Amino acid sequence: ADPDAVLATVAHLRPPVRALVMLEWATGARPAELFMMKVGEVQKSGRVYVAGVGTVDLDAEDVWLHVPDKHKNKKRGKPRFLIFGPAERAILDPLIAGRSADEYVFRPADAVADLRREQRESRQARGGGSGGSRKKPAETPRSAPRPHYDRNSYHRAVSRACKKAGVPHWFPYQLRHLAASEVNHAFGLDGVQAVLGHHTRSMAEH
Repeated sequence: ADPDAVLATVAHLRPPVRALVMLEWATGARPAELFMMKVGEVQKSGRVYVAGVGTVDLDAEDVWLHVPDKHKNKKRGKPRFLIFGPAERAILDPLIAGRSADEYVFRPADAVADLRREQRESRQARGGGSGGSRKKPAETPRSAPRPHYDRNSYHRAVSRACKKAGVPHWFPYQLRHLAASEVNHAFGLDGVQAVLGHHTRSMAEH
């Protein structure tokens, strides 16, 4: 993905999707490794054992850690973990602060709430009312936001934002490749294989 196009698109995304894009770009994670992540799975402190790696002292390293429960190479016995440094923690913290451990970090409901807030503020700025509905809420809404994003909803959000930004369409998975190219430039293929969790060096080369 073109970095300039990504940054232009981000300005038109709702907060949870904006955070999802920036975190995927920063970590090189697979999209599913992020949108399936729960609040309680983000480990912030202490000494944590990571299979295949050993014990990681999060306080000494000044990082947060997430070990996905499911990942592509788990059946091969390969470890997979995501490291969140200061910049990534700044993205994550507003999404997990005060949330229960079993909630997903990236929730479509938060995007809906942000849209409703924006609409309310716009009405009030024009001198209108609060916009509250006089109808009795349905006991079972016809459609309610899912508890987490998936491949389709993530792609749709990015696609709409690309159109609003007037930039060529790009796909969320391209952020992983963008991250790989940046890691390769700074640290070489060994860095790419380590950060992106590739099973083989040839996959990192690809």
